[in-house]
Amino acid sequence: MGEHESDTTTVTIEGLGFLGEGFVQLEPGRFVSVPHTLPGDEVVVRPGPWRRGRAWAEVVRWVRRAPEHHNP
Repeated sequence: MGEHESDTTTVTIEGLGFLGEGFVQLEPGRFVSVPHTLPGDEVVVRPGPWRRGRAWAEVVRWVRRAPEHHNP
């Protein structure tokens, strides 16, 4: 996907994956994994290529952070 805003989607992270990444189910059987996120985070993401019903995504912009985030 390119660098255009149209390639993005806003999601609310639903859970944690087995590698500790946040994830959201966009539709039945299609999950987006988003590193460095927690359940409850709302982020604008740019998903990468789909493989076996899953895509890894990069955060383009944070909309809202979950209360579990702490400042270092």
